[in-house]
Amino acid sequence: MLTKNNFRKRTSYAENWQINPWRTITTAYKNSAYFEYFEDEFKPFYFEEHEFLMEFNTKLTNVILHILRQKKEIKFTSEYSKEFPGIDLRETLNIKQETSNIYPKYFQVFGDKLGFTPNLSVIDLLFNKGLETVDYLTVKI
Repeated sequence: MLTKNNFRKRTSYAENWQINPWRTITTAYKNSAYFEYFEDEFKPFYFEEHEFLMEFNTKLTNVILHILRQKKEIKFTSEYSKEFPGIDLRETLNIKQETSNIYPKYFQVFGDKLGFTPNLSVIDLLFNKGLETVDYLTVKI
């Protein structure tokens, strides 16, 4: 059961867990068109310690929003509520729904070897499409 305390668990640094994700990101994207433009924005997350994983995730989300020039405020609640101020899209997401045909293919670093892989991540879009990421995600369905 998720409780407020589950979100306040301290991040363990008994092992240097951060280096492996950064090495993976660097290996996968160092030859992408925009890696060098955004590398300095992402790299600190994999070398600095954050007291809580939620802090890490929130700061990383804010950096991505900043890069994309999106002024969005992240708000937290202590519990799930059916009532939601503003536009509530929580119930419209269906993880079983096929979304790969909604978005067009774009160049991916290993696309020539592996083919196009849809729905990877926002960093895949950023490192391959740069600031066009916002336009790409603003597809009219």
